[in-house]
Amino acid sequence: MAADEQVFDEKSQTRLLLSVAEQLKVPLTVMARHAELAELAKQGTLDPQLIKTQSQAALLLVDNYLLGLQLLAQESLPLEPVSVSSTLVDTAHIIEAYAKQYDVAIELDIAGRYGPVMAHHVGLKAALLSLGFSLVEAAGAQKASRRTLTLATHRTPKGIIAGWYGAHDMAPEDWRRAVQLQGAAGQPLQAAGTSAAGIFVAEALSRAMDTKLRVGQRARQSGFAITLQPSQQLQLI
Repeated sequence: MAADEQVFDEKSQTRLLLSVAEQLKVPLTVMARHAELAELAKQGTLDPQLIKTQSQAALLLVDNYLLGLQLLAQESLPLEPVSVSSTLVDTAHIIEAYAKQYDVAIELDIAGRYGPVMAHHVGLKAALLSLGFSLVEAAGAQKASRRTLTLATHRTPKGIIAGWYGAHDMAPEDWRRAVQLQGAAGQPLQAAGTSAAGIFVAEALSRAMDTKLRVGQRARQSGFAITLQPSQQLQLI
C-alpha cells in the first residue's frame, strides 16, 4: 500500500459496514413497497424483473464489500494486465437493467484504443459496479428531464482514467467531508444524494489496488474516477 494511505483498521471496517447496511435498505424497501402495492391492487403477482434486479444489486454490493475486505487483508495484492475497455463494457451491461428501473440512461464513452492496465481484474470491475449502483440511485432522485450517467475512460499524463460521470455537482471537498461522516450519517455524501455505500466500497477496492478513488471532471460533468497505470508489457508489443 502507498505510504500516505490510512490504515484500514477495525474502525474503518465498522464504518464501511454501517454504510453498506444503510445502502441495503434501498433495494429491500423497493421490493417491500412493490409487494405492498401488489397486495393492495389484489394482483397476486409481483414483477419478477424488478425483484431480480433489486436483489442482484443488493447481493453484488455485499459481495463487493466482502471482496474489498479480503483484498485489503492481503499484504501484497498481485496485479495483472487488464483490459479497461472490456471491463467498462461488461460493467455498463450489468448496470443497465438496474438503471432502467430508476429511469436513468447509461452511456459508454471509450475515447480511443487502450492497451492493458495493471489492476486486479475482479477488483476493478467490482469497484466500477459499486460506484455505478450508488450513482444510479443518486441520479434517479434528480428532478431532471434527462438523467444520464456516463461510464468513460480517457488517457492523461498520470495514467488511464476510468470512472462514472453525471449531472450532479460534486467537488473534492464533498468527498473529503463524506469520508469523515461515513458511518455517522445516513447520507454522508449530500452532493450525490445517496448513502454512498457503493462509493465507499469502491474506495476500499481502489485502495487495495494501490490507487485512489477521487472526484474528477469530464465534459462539464463531475463524478468519481480511478487512475490506472498502463501495463509495462505494452512496451514489448
